[in-house]
Amino acid sequence: MIHFAIGTKAQFIKMAPLMYVLHSEGMPYHLLDLSQHAALTGRILADFGLAPNITHLRSERASVTTYWEAARWITTGLRQLARGRTEVLKRFFLGRSGVALVHGDTLSTLLGLYLARRAGLQVGLVEAGLTSRNLFNPFPEEWIRRHATRRCTYLFAPDETAENWLRQSSFGSKIVNTGYNTGRDALALIARSTKPGNRPTNEEPRRGFGVVTLHRLETLSSRKRFTRAIHYIRAISDAWGPLRFYLHPPTVHALARFGLETVLRSAPNVTTSPLLPYPDFVRALTESSFVITDGGSVQEETAYLGKPCLILRQTTERQEGLGRTAKLASWDLNADIQHLVGAAGLVTVPEMPTLDASLRVIESLRHHVLT
Repeated sequence: MIHFAIGTKAQFIKMAPLMYVLHSEGMPYHLLDLSQHAALTGRILADFGLAPNITHLRSERASVTTYWEAARWITTGLRQLARGRTEVLKRFFLGRSGVALVHGDTLSTLLGLYLARRAGLQVGLVEAGLTSRNLFNPFPEEWIRRHATRRCTYLFAPDETAENWLRQSSFGSKIVNTGYNTGRDALALIARSTKPGNRPTNEEPRRGFGVVTLHRLETLSSRKRFTRAIHYIRAISDAWGPLRFYLHPPTVHALARFGLETVLRSAPNVTTSPLLPYPDFVRALTESSFVITDGGSVQEETAYLGKPCLILRQTTERQEGLGRTAKLASWDLNADIQHLVGAAGLVTVPEMPTLDASLRVIESLRHHVLT
């Protein structure tokens, strides 16, 4: 059986197409919800029309949003490793052998990896091989990805660059190039049922609005980095126009912790709101003029949609859009705004694929594990 051991919003979105493929083919699969973003995951599954057999790591249905909650959550998970192999297999994986799929570079990646290995399962890492080539930037994401890579049986690289890095690094695992990231399959599934809304007649069509998201640990954990980012977003809004800032719960806590709520509250061109359901967020991206983010998934989505994107980070492990629609922030206001208003139309947005990356993962596992 194929098990999915995932816990964050991004992981659920990027793994949903794989579950969709299995569901469409009538193949049984199982989801271990590691509950890092427990308040969001049920809605995401519903958005993709999925109703899998689910095992929950914990009974709480609240997301982890603070450092204290994160410490409690990861401790709860790690305690399960003290159970015997048979008990872990029965408690978290239905007592069924097979392969567990984990994803990316989060604490949920580590927890899913170790629970699966403790249960005696083979483990596959989806989105393997992305790297900044700097162990400490971003940290801990870069370290987590490398650590997980060395301990997985199957590595699913999203492109040739990632595949080559895995092979050059002499990882002995089975490496499969899926051609692109499964996040594009997720976007394709949602885009089929998501149509851009009509722009209000009194809104200036040339400008529209920009979308903003910030959520990475490297941003939120540093007063200096986070303060710089918030003030820069305010400066862009003052110089350009309307920005819609969608706030992750940890971002709300960081604003309060560093006393930065008034910077946004007093900005006439910044509107803040909670996170949108994924289909609504896709619609917002589609209708926006540009995007400002520190997130790799959003960087990818803007590249797929052909939207200008400013990445508020020193480095990114992803190649999507770089040199075309996506740009690392220079922190030069005029230069960065020029990119945001000038990068539109630099690429032709390709037709969304038919779940090719997800199909490659499933076909590989079908050949190597399920036969």
